[in-house]
This record gives sequence, C-alpha cells and structure tokens, in this order.
Amino acid sequence: MFGIKAKQFFQISNLLSLSRLFGALPLVYFLLNPEILGKPIVLVLIFLISFTDYFDGYFARKLNQVSELGKILDPLADKVLVISIAIAFFSTGILDLTLFLIIVLRDVLIILPGVFLSKRMGEVPASDQIGKWTFTFIGIYLILLFIDVDRSSLPMKIYYYSLILLIIVSYLNYVNRALKVLRKTK
Repeated sequence: MFGIKAKQFFQISNLLSLSRLFGALPLVYFLLNPEILGKPIVLVLIFLISFTDYFDGYFARKLNQVSELGKILDPLADKVLVISIAIAFFSTGILDLTLFLIIVLRDVLIILPGVFLSKRMGEVPASDQIGKWTFTFIGIYLILLFIDVDRSSLPMKIYYYSLILLIIVSYLNYVNRALKVLRKTK
C-alpha cells in the first residue's frame, strides 16, 4: 500500500510520530482537566509531545529513514494533535470561533488532498519548514491561551492576526506543492 513496508512502523522516526498521534487523546483529557496533574505538568506533557515533531524529522534524516509512511504519519500526527487541542479549547471557550475554524479548515483541506495524492500518485508532499513553523506557532498560541495570557493585550492581538496570516500562507504553500506533484506526474 503506497510503498509502505511493515518494518517502517518500527523506525524511530515513525514511532515518534505515532507517539504524537496517540498522545493527543490523553493530552486533550488533561487539558480539559488540568487540575488532575496541575498546569505545570500538563505543560511538560505538551512540550514532550510537541518535541517529537522535531525529533521525528531529525531521526528520519539522520538515520536515513525517510519513508512514505513517515510522510503520511508526521503531518497526520500534527493535524490530529492540533485539531484535538483546538476542539478542546473551542468547547471550553478558550479558543474563539474564527481561529478554530481557520485551524481546522486548513488541516482538513490539507489532509483530504493528501489522501487523494497518496492514492492517485503514491506520493504526498512532505512536511516543509512553513508547515513546521505554522504547527509551532499554533502550538505556542494555544499554550499561551492555556496559561491564561491576556488575549486582549496588543502583543497577543498582533500574534493572533499574524498567526491567521501564517496559517493561510502555509495552506497556500501546501496547495502549490501539491499542484507540483500533480504536474510532475502528467
């Protein structure tokens, strides 16, 4: 299936992506119930899960383990994590409707064409730096909301609108890269 081999599941880079993917659900539970562990411990969990995004790519390149599975798992894990947290924060009123919709729509509109490209071409555009930075900046914003930073302050308003712009740019960048994959196969 799509050039994926069973042994790829056991590569350290893909195991890190899988840990991020499956770590999303317990993390959301603790975000919704921070009193169970306390906010500082929940923040440590956020950082540990988020750092797997850096290390999966690092180990994939360093150990020459770049794979089609990794190209699917890495962005899927990012999107599941971000969408899960966005849903949790939106449901509790921490995240506003506009940013919630922009985050979720971007990720859904990347996942669907990615599945199409994977099925049709056997290839998906790998994550790139703009996508990684977008994931990071969304994560930072969500953490700031979690620790109750005043969202009405000027720096947070600037961050908010800059984040919306970055999300749009990263989506357009993905569309451009997906179109190049389509053109390459014609």
